[in-house]
Amino acid sequence: MRPYTRLFLSLLLCSFLSFSISGCNLSQIIASLYMDITDAPIDDPLYQDVYITIAGLEVNGKKLEDFGEKQTIKISELQAGVTAQLVNAEVAAGEYDNITLILDYDTDEDGTAPGCYAMTSYERKIDLANGKTGEQKISLTKALNLSADEEVNLVIDFDLRKSIRSSLPGDESELVFVEGNDLVSALRVVDKAEAGTIKGTLLSELSSSSAVNTYVIYAYKPEDFNKDTERFDSDGDGIAFEKAVTSTLVTVLPGRSENFSLHYLEAGTYTLVIEAYESEEFYRYPVGYLKTVGAEVVGVPVNVKVQEETTVNLTGIGVVQ
Repeated sequence: MRPYTRLFLSLLLCSFLSFSISGCNLSQIIASLYMDITDAPIDDPLYQDVYITIAGLEVNGKKLEDFGEKQTIKISELQAGVTAQLVNAEVAAGEYDNITLILDYDTDEDGTAPGCYAMTSYERKIDLANGKTGEQKISLTKALNLSADEEVNLVIDFDLRKSIRSSLPGDESELVFVEGNDLVSALRVVDKAEAGTIKGTLLSELSSSSAVNTYVIYAYKPEDFNKDTERFDSDGDGIAFEKAVTSTLVTVLPGRSENFSLHYLEAGTYTLVIEAYESEEFYRYPVGYLKTVGAEVVGVPVNVKVQEETTVNLTGIGVVQ
């Protein structure tokens, strides 16, 4: 090959590479998006298992094709930090601000009706759709800025305690999903890399004659907790402790202690609030806030740091209204 021919081909190749690089845009640069799902426990002991069927996921209104076929998930067993993976998707690098979860109300992954339901302790299936059919889209705000080759791990916290309520007048089901903004508020999306965990023990120093044996520990942003209103369904939507970020349930007999944990909390200061219950086999009666050693009345401040476990040891000494 003549020298000028080799030079021409070299220049042509360089020009082609330069054009390819300069012509690249964000839609051709790929990032990896992992998405899991978890749960906070349902309050009512009558309902043992809850299943949801997810028909798909969208990011900024675009369906993630990597999700594949619809999935039916036993969401009630995904507690204490346990998750199930929904998707491992390749997406274009860039900015995103919306994650949409699509529920199928009609059938589960095997084609059996209904798609979202609860099982009672008596093995009775309850449709959670309250007469609705088709798909339900739940759009959640989450700001993401994905770079080339970046890996982001998100978790959707599907809080059963806030997303499912007992029936109200006009309902067609005794246990149903809340609706509209209430359902959106019951879910949150967290970047695992930006979250921390609270772990600890709860010791009950209540009288041995006390019937109080069950507690729900709520994590609040301090400005969102009002002890006079949060215990009650103040807005009539069937949900109490509505502004809590997350919660966990723990059973502690008087004179005993048990471990607890709260997961996927973004960094910041939280107030732990504990509601006490007298529990029987299928019923749970709220009796008031648990007063703990070192707290004025109710509420224990806790600081959560990114990718760290914060240890909190609580001692309950009484119940207050």
